[in-house]
Amino acid sequence: MGAADHKKLAYSGILLSLLIILLFLRSIIPINQLSLYIFSSFIVGIVLIENGLKFSVIFYFASVILALILPIEKLSLLIYFSFFGIYGIIKYIIEKIKNRVIVLIIKIIYFTAVLYINYLFASFFIPVFNKADISIYVMVPFAIAAFIVYDL
Repeated sequence: MGAADHKKLAYSGILLSLLIILLFLRSIIPINQLSLYIFSSFIVGIVLIENGLKFSVIFYFASVILALILPIEKLSLLIYFSFFGIYGIIKYIIEKIKNRVIVLIIKIIYFTAVLYINYLFASFFIPVFNKADISIYVMVPFAIAAFIVYDL
């Protein structure tokens, strides 16, 4: 491990502490919770841009392990684990495909699959979640539109 790798490791460690602070704040601040997830996904993207794919994957798994160890609300972390934390890495891999239409279709399929899995998981653990006033069939198109704006 050379001096450059030590610098990347130290930089990633500082960003990891910032990310964990954001995830912890998400547990205690009742407003703007989604924005804290979005900021945390930007941090993973910064690690990807600055340090490369290998460090960003290690960074993501380190953030998952730390979030599970620390006193952070675990059920709400599902959104970070399944989408916001890993999306920057998945986007980087998907965007190596040259056809923009195929890239957009793959991203929407990924997002919809994650949304559906999270919905099933939440409805299993939170019985009230199944009795929501809004149908998932109404919610999905709006969620996909929000995802496309997020992806820009």
